[in-house]
Amino acid sequence: MHKMDIDPTIYFIFVVPDGSPYQATPMQGFAYSLCKNSWLIRRISLLPTTIFDLTDEGRETLVARKMSGVYQTRWRGISPKALLSFPFPYFTPFSLIILPEDESSRQYLDWASTGEFRPTIVAKSGGDLSYEDLTQEQLGELFLAVCDRMPAHVNSEQIQAAREALNQWKPLKSRSLGYQVGGHNTITPNLCALSAIGFDDLVHGRFQEIGSDLGPYLDQIVKTTTSILQERESVGRRDMQRIFRRPPDLNLFAPAIYPWFFDLPAPASFEREEAKRFNAARRVLQRQSGYGFEITSNWELLAFGGVEQADAKLSPHQLLWLRAHELFLATDAVSVLTASEFSALVRWPNEINRTLGAVRNFSEHYRSRAPSSRKRVLAFREVQARLGSVPK
Repeated sequence: MHKMDIDPTIYFIFVVPDGSPYQATPMQGFAYSLCKNSWLIRRISLLPTTIFDLTDEGRETLVARKMSGVYQTRWRGISPKALLSFPFPYFTPFSLIILPEDESSRQYLDWASTGEFRPTIVAKSGGDLSYEDLTQEQLGELFLAVCDRMPAHVNSEQIQAAREALNQWKPLKSRSLGYQVGGHNTITPNLCALSAIGFDDLVHGRFQEIGSDLGPYLDQIVKTTTSILQERESVGRRDMQRIFRRPPDLNLFAPAIYPWFFDLPAPASFEREEAKRFNAARRVLQRQSGYGFEITSNWELLAFGGVEQADAKLSPHQLLWLRAHELFLATDAVSVLTASEFSALVRWPNEINRTLGAVRNFSEHYRSRAPSSRKRVLAFREVQARLGSVPK
């Protein structure tokens, strides 16, 4: 009788109960539950991708395999209905079902117990593993227990090989860059890439020059990007890269906002004061050109909760709060990419997102049935100005 093989890949399955388009965030169309729990996505970027990553041999070849695109972090979103509609496949035993904070673990534990193989449930509380225990050390112990409960028709030699690999797990050797930076979303993907191969103690605290010109932000981006590229250069090219696709050394990232969002009127149910605050928050988002925001009126300051009132200070407007969480999710998602491939990422300032509109405007003038040379020249200069705003 043929014994079933098992997949050594570690799969991270995120349960998304609010995946309907009608429940998406307004500016980028993300599921709110993923926005709220994006830090868990960042957490998995620092975890092994297979059970062989932290073996003696795995640690030696980890960076080269990442650079070759081998065994990237496998993470997916799935709705509760889809997940609970079928028994979990036992040939992917090293899978984690990760629940959002406000999702009860009871129905998932009941579902997990009905199949031939029981997957691992990660939850805030009540699961097989808590959020705090989602670490390399705890995963190693948990996966050894997974090997013990494998069905009899699974290849016993592969189960033994998995046990031997898991018993060899050791953390990567701690390394230092020789400098620290201020923590900020613009460099989070680079910090995750460096942390994933053993660099630690990278941040001295929060980035303090919020809202300044581009210089301080770019200094940190250039410094961390250079460190990654130098490390990649030191590893060099390997034989495996003749077989596997070599991912890019450098990724470009420019989180945008749906253009139609800026044309939406304030909800009719809003009172006059709240409508003004809504419109002010939207203007701030629309006018953003760099990595911070420019405040030009008291209403815009009020949208940030910064105008002193007679009673108490207001909290930031819901639009700004939502946008911050969208950026957290987008940043943590690309952090998984950079950590998987040990690649660098440059986040463009927001001004780059206006380039498309300028190009579209120029193309409309160019194709017009009654073109105006003056308007065409002005439109082309606008394209040049937008492209020229990108830092060299």
